[in-house]
Amino acid sequence: MRPDQDLVMLMKKHPQLVVESNFSFKNSTTFFSQRMTKLEYTDNHKQKIVYFFHGNLSSEELGYFMDEFSKMFLQKTNISQVILGAKNIPTAYRNMLDHFDVSWFEIDLTLAKNMIKQQESTKINFKNRIERSKYHDALLVFTEGFLGADLNTSWDDFSLLVSDQQVSKVEGESPNCKERVFQIYYRHQLRYEGLIQITYQKRNELMQWPDLLTVCMTEVNSLNEDTLRNDVFKLSIDFQTCVDWNTGYLFTEILCDDERLTERDAERIQYILQKWNLHHNYSFHLAEYDQADLEYFIKKLISITLLKSTAHSKQPIS
Repeated sequence: MRPDQDLVMLMKKHPQLVVESNFSFKNSTTFFSQRMTKLEYTDNHKQKIVYFFHGNLSSEELGYFMDEFSKMFLQKTNISQVILGAKNIPTAYRNMLDHFDVSWFEIDLTLAKNMIKQQESTKINFKNRIERSKYHDALLVFTEGFLGADLNTSWDDFSLLVSDQQVSKVEGESPNCKERVFQIYYRHQLRYEGLIQITYQKRNELMQWPDLLTVCMTEVNSLNEDTLRNDVFKLSIDFQTCVDWNTGYLFTEILCDDERLTERDAERIQYILQKWNLHHNYSFHLAEYDQADLEYFIKKLISITLLKSTAHSKQPIS
């Protein structure tokens, strides 16, 4: 994961870094051209917007923020506060923001790095966990619902068809993996096939919990559509880290943190996601999601897998 992504993810998973603790993360959009991420937080009544610039704040970036800030006054929204954040804000800019009573913050890199290390060192292990969160049951119900839901959808020139049949791979007396087959059509032609797979870890002889959600994808050979290429691309989401175990919210953001991806690859992926209207990253509660949340989640999951796979093979998508 790149340092900028580390900082942004911390602000999502730990809202108290930038807003009051009663606010929770709702949505975010990263603009690579401005090297800025817009984050939205809510307490179910009001919203707070954070504009976080990834480097030292420049005069152009300050001007961009003030322009966005002024637009808020022209819109009738429930936004209660707009906040400016950066790694470093020059003293003159801080004094000006204070004069006009505009909230700002400088991210504490030392604190951020310490929190990242702590997060990695205290990573939840379902298998050895003594006490389980009340949301583990909600995650189990969510994954079962996900495996049985209607996941067929379409976006741009793509159509996703997911098999109704669910296959379990059994190890011992319990299934350690459940999967569904899917196909992706591009402009009505079959282009990709693969599996949506959920693997489990045993907690004891009687209980097990969802561990990883994995998409396995391969391109259908253009010379023979009945034959698949041998190289299968995989993308996995770790439920241990994408669920907030204190609140029960699942973060739908899927990071492009593969070291083999260049900065140009990441920017291109973000551009295409914006084109497909899949660049928003929000969270939903494991026990309170609806079909729209599920549809966005599966489209985002499949799209990121497709785009990362294409970036690795350096073959154009569209």
